[in-house]
Amino acid sequence: MINLILSDRNGVDNEVKDPQRLSNHIFKVNGEDAFIHEEEGHYFLVNDVFREKIRNFLSQN
Repeated sequence: MINLILSDRNGVDNEVKDPQRLSNHIFKVNGEDAFIHEEEGHYFLVNDVFREKIRNFLSQN
């Protein structure tokens, strides 16, 4: 499986170790609002663009 790499708010690339767990959290727990998410010390702006990256990754892997 190809790794999911996302850039945080500072432009630092971060490998997501469990993309499915992140997806479950982003889509089920937090719904459709925009918010800041912390993942292993990295902060991400979760919005529609971020969600689309996760959807695309999971649909291709």
